[in-house]
Amino acid sequence: MEAARAQLAGTPPDMANALAAASQPQLSAVPSPDEKGFFYEDSPNIFGRVSRTIAHVANIAINQPHLNSPAMPEGVVVTDGRGAVKISTRFLVTEPRPETGIDPKTASNDVLHPGLSEFGDFGSALRLHVAHAERHPERRVITNPTAGVSHGGKLLSGRELMGRCPEKTARFNLRLLRHVTQDGPIRLMGVSLGSYIATHMAEQNVGADEAKQLNIEGLALIASAVVALHVDDHENFRDPDIDEHQHRAYLTKSFLMHIPWDLARMTRKHPLDTSACVPIIAAYASAPHKLRPRLQAIHADFKSVQNGAEWSMLKHIAPELTIGILGGEFDPLIVEQIPQWDALGSLYPGQVTQRILPDFGHLMTIDARRSAAELDKI
Repeated sequence: MEAARAQLAGTPPDMANALAAASQPQLSAVPSPDEKGFFYEDSPNIFGRVSRTIAHVANIAINQPHLNSPAMPEGVVVTDGRGAVKISTRFLVTEPRPETGIDPKTASNDVLHPGLSEFGDFGSALRLHVAHAERHPERRVITNPTAGVSHGGKLLSGRELMGRCPEKTARFNLRLLRHVTQDGPIRLMGVSLGSYIATHMAEQNVGADEAKQLNIEGLALIASAVVALHVDDHENFRDPDIDEHQHRAYLTKSFLMHIPWDLARMTRKHPLDTSACVPIIAAYASAPHKLRPRLQAIHADFKSVQNGAEWSMLKHIAPELTIGILGGEFDPLIVEQIPQWDALGSLYPGQVTQRILPDFGHLMTIDARRSAAELDKI
């Protein structure tokens, strides 16, 4: 892992560029502001101290105080050459704090997968990462940014986008994840689309040969988008005569109508939290050449989520892993899922926990600190 660490602060620019290029040519070798804070300079001299002070003040002034946190992640570029396809990605990793005395080799790992249009290295996903890491300095907190979308990650080619599907994404994620989690237990976490990817990862890991399995012990789904499909007749918790196609079309329409309403409501009730996510807009605007492949990736992922999750897949996971669901009462996807998780919990007692928060909708992670606190309760 140390060999792959893209810890560029304090590293001579030429060396940093060479390391990044050798590991993953598509990734920028320059740390973007979300990684180390604006105007960041890791230098022991007076100029370095002044730069850090300026960065600290600037981050507060622009309502990005999380950028000053010691829990801010570092970029870690990982490459896996096994199999027919060589793959690589850039994780965002916060290691356990040394003062906790935790051995990094055996530390617990919480692995966060962001939502559909979230960068992972900007906005609410980064704020949730930092808030969770601050609450758990004894754990390694990892964000796996969405391929083809995140600010610092590579763009996907047309060929890669054509073959994009959650099963393939999950398989690649599992291959790469083992390079950063070391020997500690793992809890997969996902927000919205990320919950769908994390669920597929859990199912593939449960079904893998024991020698190839990662030490995954739990699954936490935030603003979950995992809606069951093809429920067995004798376990059906919905209208037995339901038209699956029409029902999913209605659910999609309800969700798309909910998002602007929920954004307006969160802006009114949590103005500072909402404004802290504004850099996402600037990041999209600053790279117009990336807009088309990003939208193509988002569209492909959205279509995958619309297809739903096989009920048999959820039953495959539940006996092996604890599943926690955190959602808001206004979220139409959560309202749809409450009966399915109740049904799954009755089949596998003690394995499924739901926590539905009043006065929240699908965009609940805009309030990152509240979401991190509630995450500890599932």
